[in-house]
Amino acid sequence: MKNSIKLLLIFIVLFLSIQVPPAAAQSPNLTITKTNNVGGSAALNSTWRWTVTVTNAGPGNVTFGANQVIVTDNFPNVPGLTYTNFTPIFSGGIGLPSCNFAALTGTCTSGGGSYTITPGGTVGFSVDVTSTAMGSFTNPDAAGSCQADPNNVITESNEGDNTCTDTVNVVGPPNLIVTKTNDVGGQITLGSGSWFWDMTIQNTGTSAAAFSNGQTIFTDNLPNVGISYLNSGAINLVGVTGTIFCNLFTVNVVCTANGAVTINAGGSFTARVQATPSIAGAFTNPRGGGACAVDPNSLVTETNEGDNTCTDTVNVVAPDLTVTKTNDVGGTVVFGNSYTWTLNVANTGGADAVFNNGDTILIDNLPNTGATYGAPTVANTVGITNPGNIACSIAGSDLTCTASGGSVTMANTTGAFDVQVNVTPTVIQPLGNPRAGGACVVDPNNAVTPESDENNNTCGDTVNVIAPDLTVTKTNDVGGTVVFGNSYTWTLNVANTDAADAVFNDGDTILIDNLPNSGATYGAPTVANTVGITNPGNIACGIAGSDLTCTASGGSVTIGNTTGAFDVQVNVTPTIIQPLGNPRTGGVCVVDPNDVVLESDENNNTCGDTVNVIAPDLTVIKTNDTGGSIRVNNSFTWSLTVNNVGIADAVFTNGSTILSDDLPAGPTYGAVTVANVAGVTNAANLVCNIAGTLLSCTANGADVTLAAGSGTFEVQIPTTPTATGTLNNPPLNGQCAVDPNDAIPESDENNTCSNQVRVRPRPTQTTTSSEEGGGIQIFDPAISKLGFLQFGELGVTGEQIEWVVTVVNNGGTTANNVVVTDTLRPELRFDRVEGDVQAAVDGQTVRVTIPVLEPGDVVIFSIFTTVLEGGASVDNVACVTGANGEVCASASAVSALPQTGETPPWRTPVLVVMVTLMVMSIVGAGLFVTNRRAP
Repeated sequence: MKNSIKLLLIFIVLFLSIQVPPAAAQSPNLTITKTNNVGGSAALNSTWRWTVTVTNAGPGNVTFGANQVIVTDNFPNVPGLTYTNFTPIFSGGIGLPSCNFAALTGTCTSGGGSYTITPGGTVGFSVDVTSTAMGSFTNPDAAGSCQADPNNVITESNEGDNTCTDTVNVVGPPNLIVTKTNDVGGQITLGSGSWFWDMTIQNTGTSAAAFSNGQTIFTDNLPNVGISYLNSGAINLVGVTGTIFCNLFTVNVVCTANGAVTINAGGSFTARVQATPSIAGAFTNPRGGGACAVDPNSLVTETNEGDNTCTDTVNVVAPDLTVTKTNDVGGTVVFGNSYTWTLNVANTGGADAVFNNGDTILIDNLPNTGATYGAPTVANTVGITNPGNIACSIAGSDLTCTASGGSVTMANTTGAFDVQVNVTPTVIQPLGNPRAGGACVVDPNNAVTPESDENNNTCGDTVNVIAPDLTVTKTNDVGGTVVFGNSYTWTLNVANTDAADAVFNDGDTILIDNLPNSGATYGAPTVANTVGITNPGNIACGIAGSDLTCTASGGSVTIGNTTGAFDVQVNVTPTIIQPLGNPRTGGVCVVDPNDVVLESDENNNTCGDTVNVIAPDLTVIKTNDTGGSIRVNNSFTWSLTVNNVGIADAVFTNGSTILSDDLPAGPTYGAVTVANVAGVTNAANLVCNIAGTLLSCTANGADVTLAAGSGTFEVQIPTTPTATGTLNNPPLNGQCAVDPNDAIPESDENNTCSNQVRVRPRPTQTTTSSEEGGGIQIFDPAISKLGFLQFGELGVTGEQIEWVVTVVNNGGTTANNVVVTDTLRPELRFDRVEGDVQAAVDGQTVRVTIPVLEPGDVVIFSIFTTVLEGGASVDNVACVTGANGEVCASASAVSALPQTGETPPWRTPVLVVMVTLMVMSIVGAGLFVTNRRAP
């Protein structure tokens, strides 16, 4: 047992002492890969991710010392790429690597310590890339590298798999374009057939354009006037998947997707329509306001949306004959001269115009009155084949040109010729061509058809035949009214208002004016304000007697058209106060009186004007306020009222006498008062005073003006007579006059005034004591009344009755404001009161006031009434109140028709009453005087 153990121990010792040679060491292997997440293709403006991964493929660990570079990648440095979101990626390692992205380079290092990548472990990073440019972008940059262990610090089993590269192609969106062409080179002759419009749609982008079922791929708004179409559908499809329907909807081509349609990059198809014109002209596709566009609804995002439209124009040509008519006088000719009408016939269309032998080329219905015509001529032929075959003539007033002797061809765009007609006007009026109801037409019978425009085959022109038009107007510088004593000026304006000059030769009479031959004197005429006059110094004007004459003297005188004018001015001094009519009765005022100038209007050659010569008319009225009678030593007022009743102001210059009155001697006069002033300028300068017995009113310190028709003032003179008798104002050989010195010319020199006041003795009042049987004198009135019908009247309705009322003061004292009351019967209507009394009416009551009733005075007044209801008699009662009570008188107006030649029966009692009343008055007055004088 022990031996066995020993053997075993020896075996172990021997086994342990045997040295086995070590196995050979194996190197690690680092690999690097770079990938993108978009399969190598990205859309413009999209983002993809590049990922760089370093892997330890084993079998041993890989250890990088402190700060040693594990991997680096220089990203492409090109415009249009931006980099974001750099992210480190690592796994299966010992330690912590450090990764960063700077200067377009991604780098991972071991950091501050060592970093070991165990077999199968990885280190790397990812970066997001956004492209704003198309192209192929390869990583790493051409000037850089992408490498694991770029500094070869690790010994590897394979150093050939330490680099990486990757490429991403950035492609743009599709780009759809459309082109439109025609198969006639852009021009076709009308009537020669049709053309095709091909609209080719292409995808020139780098990606496919996709349309869903029903979406519009293409639309074209075709011209819609004068043209028709046939549709050929979609043709020539290349690189297109799916079905495209192209339909013609009236004049609109629309191509839509029938199911899903894809137009691959480089793919194309064509929409075709056949066009047949019916008129000439330029057919632009699309029509005005329309569109021709691929993807009109912008369903596909494209690299360029500005090339989606198309346009094309086909000119359909035809002859286009025109005729224009002109004149060589600018549209205006002076009567007496001739002019030429030129008719230019041209073919402005794109095809020749052919007139066969006998065809009418041109007609023109010329004016058939007011002109004569010369033979027409053909001139200025251009682009005409056989111009000698154009034959023109005038029959009556109709111009006709035909193709005679063969055809006439007018080349397209250039063919033209003129027809010239000389015209001599015979009247002054516009000449319209063609005449009313006529025509001026090229190809009047439509021998050339079709034309591109049949609406420009006519022509027209008007020539105004003009002449001078002389006018004369006459004005005055006083507004038609002049105050006598002043002068004014008549101005005769001669003018030429029409479009032709007026020429007066030497010796021709330009103007005559038969001025008024009485009532005025005239100064020498003057010529002034000449405008547009040739030789104005040759206008000579003079007045012989009362006739003004202006002539062309020393050479011609031309009054220019529209503006020529001159004035003739004549100073006039009126010698009487009356209207001055110019020309005088039977006379004339005429420009060109001898018709030496032919005018467009001979009815406006005369003139006329009237000036009213006016003057003031001063009047003065003198009144008294005492009824013409007053007792001695009582006072009254003389009032002198001055009026200007004329139609011109009366101007009294400073210092001149306005009013003078020689007052009667004897009375005493109080201070003069100026009152009731109206219409007087500077009334404060109207000063009146009495020197002795002379009243004078003067303009003192300034002019005094009495306005026409309204100027007035009143001069009041308080007067106290000192002796009985009659006061005559003015006295014999005296004067009372307004404007006594005739300083102002007047239309009527009715300038004087007068008035008379009777001065009665004062009654003697005696107061007798009661013992002597006397007493105080009282007012004792008596009244009588008579009613008168007109001769032959009966007092029936509508007839008038005059009631004569007589009031006598039989008393011994003066009564003031004596009131007589008369209440009329209802059958009477009050009309008026006549007499030196004051009257007031209240219904049927008439109250008459007698201002003053002296002892012995008799006052008579009449009340006029109209009969409202007639009867056998009409009576009336009037009453007056005195010291002894009311006194009344009644009267009747009897309706009696008198016999022829006989006195009416009622007249006798009337006369008896009147005589009795007069006797009673005289007796009463005599008794009154006797009693007054009794001792």
